[in-house]
Amino acid sequence: MNKKYIIIGIVFMLIVTIGFSAAYWSAQIVGEGKDIIVETDELKIIFTDETAISETEVKPGWSKEKTFTVENKSDGDYYYNIGIDKLVNTFVLDFLKYKITSEDGGYNMTEYELVPKSEVAKKEILEEGIKIEKGKTHHYTIEFKYESSDEDQSADMGKLFSGNLIIEEGKKKETLTDFFAKKYSNAKKRTTFSTILPSNGNAESYNIETDNESGVYYDEEDYTEDLNKDGKGDRVYYFSGNVTDNWVSFADFYWRIIRTNEDGGLRLLYAGTETEKGNTTTGYIGGANKTYLYNSSKSDPMYSGYMYGIEGSVTNNRTNQKNNSSIVKSEVDNWYASNIIKTDNQGHNYSDYVSKTAIYCNDRSSDNYNTTTNMYYAAAQRLSVISSGYGGISSYDDTKPSFKCGLKYNGSMHDDADDADKFTVPNSKGIGNQLLTYPVALMTADEIAYAGGRFGLLSKKTFLNLNSSGNSVTGAYYIY
Repeated sequence: MNKKYIIIGIVFMLIVTIGFSAAYWSAQIVGEGKDIIVETDELKIIFTDETAISETEVKPGWSKEKTFTVENKSDGDYYYNIGIDKLVNTFVLDFLKYKITSEDGGYNMTEYELVPKSEVAKKEILEEGIKIEKGKTHHYTIEFKYESSDEDQSADMGKLFSGNLIIEEGKKKETLTDFFAKKYSNAKKRTTFSTILPSNGNAESYNIETDNESGVYYDEEDYTEDLNKDGKGDRVYYFSGNVTDNWVSFADFYWRIIRTNEDGGLRLLYAGTETEKGNTTTGYIGGANKTYLYNSSKSDPMYSGYMYGIEGSVTNNRTNQKNNSSIVKSEVDNWYASNIIKTDNQGHNYSDYVSKTAIYCNDRSSDNYNTTTNMYYAAAQRLSVISSGYGGISSYDDTKPSFKCGLKYNGSMHDDADDADKFTVPNSKGIGNQLLTYPVALMTADEIAYAGGRFGLLSKKTFLNLNSSGNSVTGAYYIY
């Protein structure tokens, strides 16, 4: 059988990205009420029409726009919030929505979101900590609409929507990246991925107390996803080697933190129900000693897809048709539905804490599509899985994994890189292919390399396959 090399992940790995928010507060109100122009020493706010919202004729198909600008007159960067003061929204159905757009660096929404509901007047911040650089002006349009539907919408008859648009002085939000930068201030970039980490991981004499290679590292810009579409990605911090401070508990399971995610969340690896158990109870999706075929054993490259399309070309393979889910995707989805979509003892659903903007990469970029001989995908090239000299790689020392889907080993993008390989859920604010049933998937081979792994080499001391006692959770030490 011809081999189709797509290094994607391993079946017993399950990843969840958890949203993160830090403590945050705002200061004085800069513009409120029915002021048309508000000027301070720092900002100039101009509302094209008055800020008041008082609607008594809202009905299916109704919409209204308001426009305003925010200009930074201070001597440095400034942060502000956009909100609605004295908001009252008594609509009971989920059809009253809003969207804020800006084309010159301001806060920009790609999808409509529900207007917050409130029976009594209150202040509601729609977005906080928006950065505006010195001398810059952000132009905004905020649109409110009540969507038409074939459903019975009579329950919203006679309801009220009112309030005043406000701009508040804000403060830079502490992001998860900021938190990691402080906690792991000594983090550095790894310069080589040609060996496992720690380098003496095969040695039984390895001592985590004296080894200085394990820990937290970072990568940024060209090797991370650009979710803001501003030309570069965000810094990502990741755990590598035999680390022990990346355990978390969520939804009655234990997880290992793989890395920070570009959308501000944490990317987690499923680690079972007990930290000290091995593969007899916790190592695999679904329970004891279970493994799953990734996809069909047929040799056509389309079966390399987490979802897939039809035969004939990478483009055809990437059409990701609704009924063409891989075998392992179905298993992962079933596990998520049974174990994450449930409520805790306070009545909160665990799935509400899972990020809806995380990208799960199934990289099918390739320079040599064919169905008759061995075919290699981008990850195999990035990680030097293939023979020396292929695709410009001269040695294992050229290995360079990536958090960015479709990247070549040298930092440039593959010509056939496609958003079809970026698996996301439908409510992902326009990010990725929006075809996942649930926001969960497999760990990539690139993430394994960042974590200290290496194709074909034993790795006894990498956190990916260790329990809290330092023993393998999978019964093996080859991790991919």
